Amino acid sequence: MIARITIVGRPNVGKSSLFNVLSGHKIAIVSDIENTTRDIVEYQMHDAENHISYILADSGGITIGSDDEILSDIRNRVQESITRSDLILFVLEYDKLTALDEEIAKLLRRSGKKVIVVANKADNIERMNEAYALAALGFDDFVITSTAHDRGLDILKLAMIHNLKEQGLNYEEAIYDDGMLKLAIIGRPNVGKSSLINAITGTNRAMVRDMPGTTRDSIDSIVEWNGEKIVLIDTAGIRRSGKIGSANLEQWSVLRSEQSISRADLVAIVIDADEGITSQDKHVVERALEEKKGIILVCNKWDKILARPTVQTLEEREAQRAADKARSEEEKARKAKGRGNKLPPLPETPLKPHNRAPEMSTTDERFSGSTIMNRYIEYIGHEFDFISYVTPVFTSAVDGKRVDTILDIAFKIRDERNKRVKTGVFNDFLSQIIYQHAPTGNRKAHKPKIYYGSQVDINPPKFMISVNNESHFHFSYKRYIENRIREFFGFSGTPIIVELKGRESIFKKWGGLKDERLKDDAERHHEELEKNREEVEKKNERKSAPKGEKPERKGRRTKKERMEENNDE
Repeated sequence: MIARITIVGRPNVGKSSLFNVLSGHKIAIVSDIENTTRDIVEYQMHDAENHISYILADSGGITIGSDDEILSDIRNRVQESITRSDLILFVLEYDKLTALDEEIAKLLRRSGKKVIVVANKADNIERMNEAYALAALGFDDFVITSTAHDRGLDILKLAMIHNLKEQGLNYEEAIYDDGMLKLAIIGRPNVGKSSLINAITGTNRAMVRDMPGTTRDSIDSIVEWNGEKIVLIDTAGIRRSGKIGSANLEQWSVLRSEQSISRADLVAIVIDADEGITSQDKHVVERALEEKKGIILVCNKWDKILARPTVQTLEEREAQRAADKARSEEEKARKAKGRGNKLPPLPETPLKPHNRAPEMSTTDERFSGSTIMNRYIEYIGHEFDFISYVTPVFTSAVDGKRVDTILDIAFKIRDERNKRVKTGVFNDFLSQIIYQHAPTGNRKAHKPKIYYGSQVDINPPKFMISVNNESHFHFSYKRYIENRIREFFGFSGTPIIVELKGRESIFKKWGGLKDERLKDDAERHHEELEKNREEVEKKNERKSAPKGEKPERKGRRTKKERMEENNDE
């Protein structure tokens, strides 16, 4: 099993800075504010030179004696991470050993884990000499470092690897595959993103509290589903810039979340079904559309909708359906008995849907869970009419309902984003839709024309259509082409790019032409015009010369001119 190393210490001793330097990436948020790190941020390290892989985890600052709910949750999370770890990096400041440090040292001794004491912030020789006093804590390994000046980090890495190999934890895993599907869980604050991650992975890694803004770091978790691996990225809640101010901690969290959207292949946008769709939710969707990412719309907290008093429970719906069915059978039997044997029963002919009477009572249909879900889908279609190609998923992270459906849909959208349409098939499709609806222009003097088209890229799918001039087309016709592409070829869950490219006019100046051959022809034509102009000027000069006086001639003279010169002599 892969080894695990956790960085612990009191708040604001440089744990996140050390984590970023060791991992080689700016993953954890670094700030002078205490308790900035709240989640257990993990990064899988691979040391090819020493042939070992391990997980490096950054933890929140440990505090003792505080009744604050967040700080208490951080303590419990750090203690759980210590229990799961094989090696502990105990980070201290080079010149301070506080009572809180001594309490953490007692906690680590009781855990029985291997500990390396890291005296951080020793930026010069004087500070390094002062740091040796921390060796009195009595742990086996002691390393002096300075993350600001990259001092002692190589010694620390060797000490870490030596401790792991001593414990027999020399596991080496393959290098992280960038080809894995990456799914970012995004949304506004407090919609249940971390709860969904925990429900999918089955672990309590991201902080879950009914308080906005509890997740501040983007956390990656690798999950295997149906034989394939997928990377789940939990992010902080995204709000509009006007809501978060400037130069504060939440601003950096939002920036980190937006960076996670950029490196993800798909995004699962989580909305609170109980609160409904807000303007912040639309802002999050717009952010995903700007990046051209595949979209899964997750309506979380559906258990709260079903728990409303106006919604029937499953047992009540089944009982109501059984009663309605029995009542319907009794009515049929009574009518058949009233007719007697005078006429045979008429055959049951299918009626049109709008003429058929409902089998269940109107009250039951109105308040059943399926009916509310259908009406919620209509509500989503009205609010998010610009992403009609996205199918919503109704989940409950508390009950674990339909959370696995998110992964199934993610792999389907991945296949849709990598789908490619053959050029011949696409041009046949263009001919068909043009015949059904001719191109709509926005100028009376110019008629829009479509010549041919092809799919030029995937992930996201991109179609290039050659036209006479893109400015001649009305904007609605481009939307018509996109809708028909989805109708014929699918591409559900992913945005597609349709680009109209106009042909270059050969009558433009050669400086604006992109074709080098046309440019050479234009230069050649320009040279011929200059040559003809010079010849015309010479002819005009000879005609305008006075009689008896001949213009000076350059080059070889004719035989007649030479004879005239001899006679004059």
